[in-house]
Amino acid sequence: MLKQSTLKAQNWLTRTVPPTAEAIALKELGLLLCQDTNNRTGSLLATKNYPFCLPSYTAFIDLNRKDLLGLVQVICLSEPAAWQVKTSEKVTWAKIFGAVALSYAREKDLYCTAALVRAAVNLRLWHVYLAEAIGYLVDQQQPDGRFGLLTQEINSVYNADHNDNPQIQEAIMRLTVEVLWTIVEATFHLAEGDKCDR
Repeated sequence: MLKQSTLKAQNWLTRTVPPTAEAIALKELGLLLCQDTNNRTGSLLATKNYPFCLPSYTAFIDLNRKDLLGLVQVICLSEPAAWQVKTSEKVTWAKIFGAVALSYAREKDLYCTAALVRAAVNLRLWHVYLAEAIGYLVDQQQPDGRFGLLTQEINSVYNADHNDNPQIQEAIMRLTVEVLWTIVEATFHLAEGDKCDR
């Protein structure tokens, strides 16, 4: 399921002509992520030892979107060893990450859902809620390979074709790469099953 999504995204990225320098960089990153997944090297997943501390369970659940994404970004760039926690707490954190990811999925926030799943996988957390969130992400892939319904929403609201607007193209590229990065992380770490607490 994940590999098939990666191949579809790779086809879309290959066909897409980025309108800006940033979109070109996103396309290159997306193609590297696809290559990394297909080769199962995990070479792009190198991380640093950024110190971080998770708030209390309730404080985490109550974080606003901006603060949550900031914390998740630090987690995604950190070594799992930087997080010292008891195994019993990991089980609870896995449920919380999964539940919060599903709450963002319910709100159709693909970007935040993907970031939460990627952070959980980086922390070697696993729960059925995270599997459901990954399923949601994969279900959001369009037939042409990109992720999200962004173009349909923009086309209906603005009565415009996304191919004519570089900002829309870049937003689509960014969202696709975000989800693709999550799929790469999940594919790599779940293939290394002993590294994830289930």
